[in-house]
Amino acid sequence: RFGIYRNNVLSACTQALADTFPVCQALVGEAFFSALALAFAQQHLPRSRRLAFYGQGFAAFLHQFPPAQTLPYLADVAQLEMAQVQAYHAADADGVSPERLQAAMHPDADLPAWRFALHPSLHLIGSPMAALSLWQAHQQDAAQRDDLLATIDVHHPECAAVFRSGDAVLCLPVSAADVALLRGLQDGPTLGEAIALATAKATASADEQAPDISHTLALLIQHQLITDVTQAPTEHTTQGD
Repeated sequence: RFGIYRNNVLSACTQALADTFPVCQALVGEAFFSALALAFAQQHLPRSRRLAFYGQGFAAFLHQFPPAQTLPYLADVAQLEMAQVQAYHAADADGVSPERLQAAMHPDADLPAWRFALHPSLHLIGSPMAALSLWQAHQQDAAQRDDLLATIDVHHPECAAVFRSGDAVLCLPVSAADVALLRGLQDGPTLGEAIALATAKATASADEQAPDISHTLALLIQHQLITDVTQAPTEHTTQGD
């Protein structure tokens, strides 16, 4: 009876992984994916009866699993698909009010001194492979998918912003510099500090451009990904009488 129960659990785990990572399965085929999923499930049994988030460690597992090493893009596609699940189930949050946003954007305001709280559904993916293009190709019908796949250079680095907009999860291409800026904002510094960190990272890498501040802010505003703006406190020096 225990063996039957264990087999049922493993079967449920592999099916949950197939549901969460459909593009990964399409890339390698059902038989190979089933073997990957079973190997993962045998090492990572679920800790909850709710399997919506099962597979959070699947991308890291694929990075290390020898049979997957011939497909270096697979782990990053898995990371992208898991980010979509996390974005879909993330907490709700309203965008910041237009009045509050206008206060930060006012010409007299010191915009770099403001902190931007970002939507909890926002996930950022940076890949040395064309993970986003591979995923996008599999959102088309079979003929379009095959045509797109034939044109993709899988070794081309790509980055993506994954977030929920209403009831839909969007995956949009962004630059590596913009990912650095957005990750900086998520950590809580002011806009000026996040820009400085992202620019320093771009300067240190000959392959990266500086962040496009206007483009990044337009993306955040368009999709209501800014949930709050607060001005950093100004330090005052007091003197004794």
